[in-house]
Amino acid sequence: MVSKIHCATISNFALLCLVLSISSAISFYCIWILYKKKKSNIPN
Repeated sequence: MVSKIHCATISNFALLCLVLSISSAISFYCIWILYKKKKSNIPN
């Protein structure tokens, strides 16, 4: 019983880490695209 709960906790934690890393990667990618667009809009 304890090992089952422990395994579920580990899988939930791994899933949470995966979701956090994916969301941070997506937000970083969006910021990078916006930065590139803003940089290209500025006349040299």
